[in-house]
Amino acid sequence: MDSLATATTCIARRSRDSKLAFAASWHSRRWYNADMSTISLQDLERDPVGCLNRVEAGESILVTRDDRPVAELRPVATNQRSPRPFGLAAGMFDTPADFDAPLPDDVIQGFEAR
Repeated sequence: MDSLATATTCIARRSRDSKLAFAASWHSRRWYNADMSTISLQDLERDPVGCLNRVEAGESILVTRDDRPVAELRPVATNQRSPRPFGLAAGMFDTPADFDAPLPDDVIQGFEAR
């Protein structure tokens, strides 16, 4: 084999080895969350309602394009608001004795002035 063919083979082997090393490292980063389902962009386009139903049920989904992660679908944390308990601010405020008294005439006229 001549030196040009040997050099070309050596470069091709190095290129292949570096590509394999990159693919192996990228593959390990790609699965950063093993609990997450992975679907392709084509699957999402084919059945968007089905995917959203899965997310609504609590599942997280990683969307990929050409085996590269591009988006993550996960449920939105909802605020389950419950009614405020009675007496939450008990003792923090004093209600004046004339709280229920009628307003003075000048204040009422201020509201009714046009």
